Amino acid sequence: MPSSELRNEVLRRLNVLEWWQSQGVRLAKGQQGKASVKVHCPIHNDKNPSATINRQTGSLHCFTCGKNWSPFDFLMERRSWDFKQALAELARVTGVDLPEKTRGSRPQRTKTSDSYVTDCHRILLEAAPDRLDWLWSERHLDADTVRRFRIGWDPQAERFTIPLWGPKGEPLGVHLYHREAHPKFLWTKGSKAGFWGAHLLQEKQDGSVIVAEGELDAALLCQKGYIAVSGTAGATTFKPEWAALLKDREVFLCYDIDEAGRQGARKAAEALTAAKAKRVAIVHLPEALGDKGDVTDFFVKGGT
Repeated sequence: MPSSELRNEVLRRLNVLEWWQSQGVRLAKGQQGKASVKVHCPIHNDKNPSATINRQTGSLHCFTCGKNWSPFDFLMERRSWDFKQALAELARVTGVDLPEKTRGSRPQRTKTSDSYVTDCHRILLEAAPDRLDWLWSERHLDADTVRRFRIGWDPQAERFTIPLWGPKGEPLGVHLYHREAHPKFLWTKGSKAGFWGAHLLQEKQDGSVIVAEGELDAALLCQKGYIAVSGTAGATTFKPEWAALLKDREVFLCYDIDEAGRQGARKAAEALTAAKAKRVAIVHLPEALGDKGDVTDFFVKGGT
């Protein structure tokens, strides 16, 4: 398939708004159903939304600074990639298979091996006390939970490492997390999205399960004594194979307080109902947590 056809197929499959949000773009309120969506430009101090995203073409245009990007242009400019590298990344996100010669030399951030996970975990526990303190003060994760889920710190990437295992404990990859970076999450080379905490369902084959929007939220819920899991492909993606793992289980969906969270919870509820979950309920967190509040905020701010 020619590169132009591959490009079109990637754009056809891409969840445009979710992808731009993963790159740090903030949507104006009340924009979800519109064909042209008002957003805040990601490269300048944009107090009022001065840019738009065309949902059909996937492009973002800022009327203040004049920038106009397709998703490919954005990756090429912001990460200093060529077109093949940008195509490889967007193909990974959308599940488009690329011919070997088209893959390009996408930069290798880190390895996904057990030794990499172990090294980063050791660094966090032994050489990065400030990062360990941050996990407690901002996410309420204690050292026992960090050890249980082998959370680490990659000093080169300056991001936390969150390992992901499949239902049988097989390694699927590593998420790199930085709360203030754009995007917040990156994958290590060779990783693939999965259902974080799926292996816990094998350890405890009965009892209620909470589905959180993020891995660290799910880890905190586990620390509180719950069985908790999380998807890793974005708030609005809940795959049928994940829902199948929760057949005959009572499931509570605890997503963030924003439009993506509400939409994601509805989609997950539909998938779980189709997969014959025993019971599905959406948890509504207090609005006082703010526009982007999550279950971690609930506990950090005094919830029980």
